[in-house]
Amino acid sequence: QVLKLASRSVAMAWVCPIAVILISQCLLCIVTASDDRWAAFSQLGWQHGDRPSHDNSIVVLLALRQRNMDLLERKAQAVSDPSSPEYGRYLERDELYGISGSSAYNVDLVEKFFSELPGTFQFSFGKDFARYTCTIACV
Repeated sequence: QVLKLASRSVAMAWVCPIAVILISQCLLCIVTASDDRWAAFSQLGWQHGDRPSHDNSIVVLLALRQRNMDLLERKAQAVSDPSSPEYGRYLERDELYGISGSSAYNVDLVEKFFSELPGTFQFSFGKDFARYTCTIACV
């Protein structure tokens, strides 16, 4: 039990200074940026500017989760290995996306969500990336 108490004390000795540093940094951000509630999330050196006009565009890029990356890696190794019977049998683009592309469920989910919003929406060829564009007014 003495060992447990000693290990807790050591852990607290590390946690307390880190917590104090984090809290002091947050308070510093609040004090220095009292007029901008998002300043704590901006990068160092950035300054708050004018609000953009409502007709400025915003672009959102989404990467959908790919599947079977372990299988794809094995296939890539096999087509590159001269001793493999798969050597030189490269996959066509459709085969590649069929193996690693996002699931139909994820694609449908993203498409349904963005189809109900104003703006334009499109998928990449393999449907592993999605691009949504609208004006700031729609956000």
